Amino acid sequence: MMEAREQYCRAEAARLGERARSTANRVDRTKSMVLFYLLSRDLKKIEGHLFTLRAQKNSQDSVRITDQAAVPKCYRKIEARVAGVIWETVLSLLPDELARALEMSVQEVRPDNDAIKAAVAQHEHVPGTQVQRRCVRGGLNPRQSSFP
Repeated sequence: MMEAREQYCRAEAARLGERARSTANRVDRTKSMVLFYLLSRDLKKIEGHLFTLRAQKNSQDSVRITDQAAVPKCYRKIEARVAGVIWETVLSLLPDELARALEMSVQEVRPDNDAIKAAVAQHEHVPGTQVQRRCVRGGLNPRQSSFP
């Protein structure tokens, strides 16, 4: 029963996702069509009772990447997933100013569940965590990450 509901929800999510993509494509096609109409007739705007459509330049320059591999790394934003141990080691080896700049660039930090499980398995205390094994019959069998 619950599996059928899950399948239904996944199918519905896929259907709505496809509908959203279709609508986004329709919006893009409509914008392109209106822009083509304005530019082909050398018009700046079309005024209607409810809205006005106009072709105007962007307020800022746009960048179009023609060859991503050719862009030097100093002109890229780099996202990396690094284990906490490696992160702390790298920060400890850097000069303070560079370490602070690197720490300021961090946008997201998430707990590493695999590392936490491994530490608890080695009888280490990991503050702020609790490792549990969920039993098939619905009960919980908690295994604390702190040991006496």
